[in-house]
Amino acid sequence: MFAGSCLTELARRVYHLVPMKIADVLPELTILPLRRFADAWDVSTIKSDKRDVFEQAILGEVSRIDTEEAVLLRLAAFEREVEYVRRTNAEMLLRRILDQPGHVIADECELIKGAVDADAALFEYARGNTSTRHLDQRTIDIYASVLEVAWENKVSFDEYQLIKRLQRKLNIARRDHRVIEMRVVGTSPIGPQEAEQALRDLTYHGFVCRFKRGGQTQVMVPEEIALRLRAIYGVSLQSGAYRNLAAKIPITVIKETLEQANQPAVSLKKDFLVERLIDGDVPPATLLEHLDSDALDELFANFPDQKRPAMRAVKIRHLISAFDRFVKTVESPPPDPARTYYDYLVELASRQYGVLRAASVIEQDRNVDRAFERGVRYAFSELLGHPAIQFTGSAHADGGVVAKKGRMVLWDCKSALKPYALTEAKCAQFLHYVAKEAPNVVCPFLVFSGEFTGDSGPRALALKANCPPGTEIALMTAADLKWLADKWSREYPGERLPLDVLAHSGLLNTEILKLRLELFASQAQDKRGPV
Repeated sequence: MFAGSCLTELARRVYHLVPMKIADVLPELTILPLRRFADAWDVSTIKSDKRDVFEQAILGEVSRIDTEEAVLLRLAAFEREVEYVRRTNAEMLLRRILDQPGHVIADECELIKGAVDADAALFEYARGNTSTRHLDQRTIDIYASVLEVAWENKVSFDEYQLIKRLQRKLNIARRDHRVIEMRVVGTSPIGPQEAEQALRDLTYHGFVCRFKRGGQTQVMVPEEIALRLRAIYGVSLQSGAYRNLAAKIPITVIKETLEQANQPAVSLKKDFLVERLIDGDVPPATLLEHLDSDALDELFANFPDQKRPAMRAVKIRHLISAFDRFVKTVESPPPDPARTYYDYLVELASRQYGVLRAASVIEQDRNVDRAFERGVRYAFSELLGHPAIQFTGSAHADGGVVAKKGRMVLWDCKSALKPYALTEAKCAQFLHYVAKEAPNVVCPFLVFSGEFTGDSGPRALALKANCPPGTEIALMTAADLKWLADKWSREYPGERLPLDVLAHSGLLNTEILKLRLELFASQAQDKRGPV
């Protein structure tokens, strides 16, 4: 039982990109990466070929690794040991990982492609006439002269320290540094090989862990190290959370903040200005300082469970902390809002109102149920390969799928603040839905929620006994549905999920789904074939 629950939790961590601590990620590493991690963080020398010996030694040092001093020492060693260009590339990739929910990217190839594409876009921007117009020309001349001298014979460690000090003195943002360097020195954007080398450097120096999962190489920074790095880099909000915050602030305030941060507004489009806040390293606290007390209180209305401090400075810190918890977002708004509902399916199922309002997923609490239903339909129609039907009128299930040979799949969505209880009244309601589809056999009838009470599983089995032969009654959490939909769409793109995978009575969790996928995945059909 314990092993099964651990597998279920690990699957959720991996596929839902939840932060993983050092203790979580070590079991995923083979002996060589464990040795490298131990060496990077000065874990006592071990003469052994057994991975569990290394794992236990590292676990004994976690409290020391999880300190600002240890991470600063590791960064200093990294700067001394890795030459300037490789170090620059590595920091760029490290920041991309730190900017992701959970500080993890599920596919190494996506990380590399994203870094290459982003740097190529920055290179094109740097070549434009407007890329440095917000900077004082005298500032550009001074900084460019120093860069030219430093680049005459590679940039040494001491020259790099001088560049960093001058960057702070002249108020040169990180993006502006790259732009001026590209224009003056003629550097090229990063390529795939350089990005791969950067990942190797980060892995060798203990900042990044990589391991195979679901046929892909997952890249992540353990949470203890990630939080220390974010504090050192001054990343109080990941870009997704920053966008959520800025979306609720007037454009006039954003423009004023940019002007005072030497990042003048050169566009009237709010989205563009928000990106300037982010890539110009303008702290969110600076943005919030431009709001009056009433406006800050309005932002706090997004978090009804949060205590509202009286002091302005404390209020700003609490707001940043609150938004930082809600970093899950998509890079650009999808054309179908149902995709957003799917992305926040777990939060919708458990009615996490603060998260949903802060991320602009819902405007009012009563929108949760309908959004949850649309997110589930999206999972079936777009990811599992089964076009979902939506019933009209009243007294019906929330959705379903028409299958072959007189079979139907029905489901009902039950969002709830607490674990959902399958009561006798609900059993009677669901029995009516099942009987209404006769002579079609409902297999299965699915109930989706955030979590279920312990007695709901046995009640589902009792309900099955009162249904026509062949009917199955399954209880499934939103997290498990997302795990299944993400895994299926990734590993079997363009194919229909065999409905037998879902034909189970009682609790249908990730552990059971894994076993049923092994049994029935070979029955998958192309979407063009019969259901």
